[in-house]
Amino acid sequence: LGGSERQYARVHVFQAIREAGEAGRTAQEVEEATGLGGSTVRPRIVELFESGAIERTGETRLTRSHRAAEVWIATSW
Repeated sequence: LGGSERQYARVHVFQAIREAGEAGRTAQEVEEATGLGGSTVRPRIVELFESGAIERTGETRLTRSHRAAEVWIATSW
């Protein structure tokens, strides 16, 4: 992705996580909410985490493939 596409994706990933409130979202749930693919969502989650915009809740949820996935929440509402 180019710079502006990355920024667009980052904003949408953050909005999807923020809109979930205290329930948060897993990466897969963000993919479903935004229509973005996993190869776009996961790096944006890392960027948002490293910037302090989101944090781990310490909880996990099962994905469609029955794997534990971290739940993320926005640090600012």
